[in-house]
Amino acid sequence: MEFEFTKFDVCHFEAYEGWFQDSLLLAALGPVVDQEWLEFVLQDKTGIQFVVHSKNEMVAVVGLAKPTDAMPFWVITDLAVNPMMRRRGIAAGILNELPEIVESQQLMAYVMTSNTNAQQLFHSSGWDCQRLDDEDMFRFVLLPNQDEQSSVFNQTD
Repeated sequence: MEFEFTKFDVCHFEAYEGWFQDSLLLAALGPVVDQEWLEFVLQDKTGIQFVVHSKNEMVAVVGLAKPTDAMPFWVITDLAVNPMMRRRGIAAGILNELPEIVESQQLMAYVMTSNTNAQQLFHSSGWDCQRLDDEDMFRFVLLPNQDEQSSVFNQTD
């Protein structure tokens, strides 16, 4: 499946908001899509929200926080697949293409321990998983090599 990544815009909001009628998506991401969310996404300079299309159909939305000096990773803030398009490999395909889209192999995601579908996705996509002791979350990391991963985490943890 080929994907086209474009920046989220007002014209995508109504369709995306409708996805949150789905109970699985709502449980995983919560009721975060409202007018306040839209205004933030449209003005945010610290991250980017992508709409992902395949064959002219909106198949997913993925948000990323940009790297900083303190956190040299692109951090996936959210990844939602159109509920009508589940179980077609879309999320795995997006994870596979993200390093090229952001021109970096340093990607990270935080996943709630209750979100077993996301955990399975990152595990099956080859991301390294670490349990965060003080939170109810896992941290998944994609890096070019394990030596770099260890040195970065030893500095920030």
